[in-house]
Amino acid sequence: MRASELIASVGPHPESVAAAWRDHMDAEPPRGSGEPLVDWSHVLVLALRHQVCRLLWDALEAASLADRVPVGIAEELCFHARTTETRHEELTAALRELAEAEPEVVARSVLLKGGALLGEYGHPAHRPMNDFDVLFSAADFEAVEPRFAELGYWRKESLNGPTYYRDRAGPGGPLCMDVHVAGPSKYWRPESALGAWLDDTEPLTGPGGVLCRRLSPEFELLNVVTHLHEHLGSWIHTLGDDDIALVRVCDVELLAERRPVDLERCWRLAVAQGLHGEFALGLWAVDRLRGGLPGPLSALAPAVERVAAVGEFVALPGGTAVEWSVPLRERAFLTDRTDLVFEALHKGLPDPERIRMADVENIDAWRNWYQELGARSGYRERVENLGARARDLLSGLSVN
Repeated sequence: MRASELIASVGPHPESVAAAWRDHMDAEPPRGSGEPLVDWSHVLVLALRHQVCRLLWDALEAASLADRVPVGIAEELCFHARTTETRHEELTAALRELAEAEPEVVARSVLLKGGALLGEYGHPAHRPMNDFDVLFSAADFEAVEPRFAELGYWRKESLNGPTYYRDRAGPGGPLCMDVHVAGPSKYWRPESALGAWLDDTEPLTGPGGVLCRRLSPEFELLNVVTHLHEHLGSWIHTLGDDDIALVRVCDVELLAERRPVDLERCWRLAVAQGLHGEFALGLWAVDRLRGGLPGPLSALAPAVERVAAVGEFVALPGGTAVEWSVPLRERAFLTDRTDLVFEALHKGLPDPERIRMADVENIDAWRNWYQELGARSGYRERVENLGARARDLLSGLSVN
């Protein structure tokens, strides 16, 4: 069984794939035959990128296959599962700390994406997170903003609200709170669409018992799926190996399974927000990676079919976009996509000096450029343009 096949089959329920893995492994040549078994080093690299270390390990144990994993690689998988738990504990403590400082504001805030879905997974380590994403109204953000400095955070600007970092010991980098103001979307943020998200929520007892809110099932699905495409459609996320993560697909599958989503209403909300292009492109990615949409989302398949012509495009600096030379299903499981990024940059940036980039062959130069100029208007990638192309293709589509 190839490493890519093994990782591609990881889902939110380890037991559900264990039997299939066992059948595949039983068909492998016996140990000592001189023929290669699974390339476990490749499995480890992909498990780390797709953030499925604990899901993978639990599935292997359920299939009684964990003993086939080389000791060093097994230790790495388990180490990363433990560091995920530690980070969850620290993030939860930080959220509780903020709630103690501003209990009423946090009680009105909305926990997004993995933070809201954490309780749906069988084990907290099944859902790694670098940060908690929290949505505030503009007024509540103004009230809570000074607390971050008081609690030792430093601020970095972003398109949909600032991100706050606080130094910590141990692997994984600083502690992070990603703040969204008025609406969660990063690239497409018309004034007409902001605020509606905050009006369509329900109470949530979040991690650590913190009282807050979560989006309605329809808005939550819209947010999780469009976020998937925000990463997929951006060159800088590919350069940072954060464009494609199966754990985000698991979020979609778990949400579709656990929360009753009215798909007709969800589609209407997507259209009203002007996000139906990004929504359909995120669903397209799920379809390509899994070979189909989750059963409860099957009514959205016509949207996937309509936007397929845009799905393989990536947004580059300065507003251009190019088509990847390797399709998503294959690209997602390559161990190194750096050359693909540079190929896309060469193809899509005939005049790098226009964006004030001199050393186009240097990966660190691009990272530094992104930190200094990449988010500025006129320089940043326009992922929303891909959404606009998809919206044109979706004209007249309704979901019943």
